[in-house]
Amino acid sequence: MSEAPGGGVTSDKPFFFSVAVPEGNFRVTATFGEKSGATTNYVKAEARRLMLENVRTAKGEFATRSFNVNTRTVEYPGGKVHLKQPREVTTEAVLWDDKLTLEFSGPRVVLRSLEIAPVTNVTTVYIAGDSTVCDQTDPEYGGWGQQLPPYLTTRCRSRTTPTRARARAASWAAARCSAPSIHG
Repeated sequence: MSEAPGGGVTSDKPFFFSVAVPEGNFRVTATFGEKSGATTNYVKAEARRLMLENVRTAKGEFATRSFNVNTRTVEYPGGKVHLKQPREVTTEAVLWDDKLTLEFSGPRVVLRSLEIAPVTNVTTVYIAGDSTVCDQTDPEYGGWGQQLPPYLTTRCRSRTTPTRARARAASWAAARCSAPSIHG
């Protein structure tokens, strides 16, 4: 990663940006582009949730995109999520820390500016399911819930629930989300 001419950062390899935030929803606004060349940009949040895909700019062109990210921590009012599996405190730790983590990638990324602000007026789309839905940290795998955010507007955001039945039940019991009701 290096400084881009005219400001910002550029890289031909993936790079990460993390900032300490409380649990909640955040609007991220990123501006891409450069006067001297074309760029191709992808953004993933937290554990590889795809947020922006194939944002291209021509030489001298700039593009600004916004998306919402939900962060969570192990603490919640009245309790704490007990992370028991080794992967939950190693490779999946990014899901439970006190940070918002963004990954920027593409053949030539040029990030001109980045703004992160809390947002409260968004609709939440809860996705409950097994490991085919959840955030996967291994590049060999990916839950379909991780690929959904680019198809949502900035008026809503998605939130996957934990993969294990016990963890889902604990989330519902803690009122982090309501147990789904199925209507036929």
